[in-house]
Amino acid sequence: MRFISLALFFVLFSQTSFAIVFKNLRNDQYVPPHCKLTKPEFFNVNMLEVFTISIRGAVERGFTFEYPMSRENAAFLFRSFKNGDIYTKKFMDKVNRNFELKRDFKIIQDQHNYRGFHFQSEGEVLEILALTTIQSNLDALNSNLFVTGSVEYYGDRSHAPKGELDVLIADKTNCLAIGYGEVKLGLRSRSKASRQVRRFSENLIYSGFTRGVSSPSFNYMQ
Repeated sequence: MRFISLALFFVLFSQTSFAIVFKNLRNDQYVPPHCKLTKPEFFNVNMLEVFTISIRGAVERGFTFEYPMSRENAAFLFRSFKNGDIYTKKFMDKVNRNFELKRDFKIIQDQHNYRGFHFQSEGEVLEILALTTIQSNLDALNSNLFVTGSVEYYGDRSHAPKGELDVLIADKTNCLAIGYGEVKLGLRSRSKASRQVRRFSENLIYSGFTRGVSSPSFNYMQ
């Protein structure tokens, strides 16, 4: 009887030791009010879909999805938004000569304030384009899902973040997560992206929430 009690204590202690705390880094207006603060119970599901995203050419490098843009265009848009160059004639002349730049600039211009982006890194350019693309595709299917990102997670005994969710897909009604993904601008970062995705799933499983992960059942980027 004592052995059983000690075993039960060990299980409970192990689970609480791996508890996860979340911090939302952006004020994303697409997130329903009751889902604004990400909570561990949002991941209390049987299965989560996991994926990685990068720029053109990513799928053949092993990423799950890709967005049709070049690293050069991502860097240009990042510098332009960060430095305020988007209001110059030189910027607009270049954008208007390039279909992809014009498309992506319009998306970012329309969405970045609403989604709370401030462009602290080049990667945020691809992140906002990925979030917008996924949300648009889900809306076209009349789904009840929302897409957000920039969600840090911590261990309950640590003040240092363990990682960050670049993309999180969840139900608008009950906030339960459907899937999550990692976004990388660098095509050589596939291994790192996969490790980061795996690290979060391992933390969830240790915490007693998600029971497993799977590949996406739907191409969120097309």
